[in-house]
Amino acid sequence: MGAEPIGFPVPPLDICDICGRLCHTCNSMKLNDSEWTAMQAVWEASPASARDVLGRVQRETGWAYSTLKTVLGRLVEKGALRERKRGNVSFFEPLVTRDEARQEAVRSLLHKAFDGTFGSLVQHMAASEKLSRKEKQKLARMLADVDSKGGDAKGSAP
Repeated sequence: MGAEPIGFPVPPLDICDICGRLCHTCNSMKLNDSEWTAMQAVWEASPASARDVLGRVQRETGWAYSTLKTVLGRLVEKGALRERKRGNVSFFEPLVTRDEARQEAVRSLLHKAFDGTFGSLVQHMAASEKLSRKEKQKLARMLADVDSKGGDAKGSAP
């Protein structure tokens, strides 16, 4: 029998409901509300011990130390955080950036609620939210800027 592999656990490959390919990255980076809360605290200042993270989130969450350790453990299993031990204290560092996590969250929302198209989301937001004239102009400029830079129409509503 060989030695146990060293490294981070890799989630099993599965057909991803986000990208439609055999994948573990997209599905593993789906963060629930508790995981987002913990990740925000680690992104603020890392490496961070569980006590550091608890100090940042306890007022908002009311979590016990054991609850936070469970959340941090799930994030390590998903590959979102790395855990390093110094003596008997674990320190956590993000393995994904805030922007990468946001991108996956938006991609998941688009897939689930808007048929995978960004245009449908924008249309929904423009129709259901009160956008000021200034916000509409900013959105129009952003879209024009993407067009001028050669952005493709992939993901736009028909």
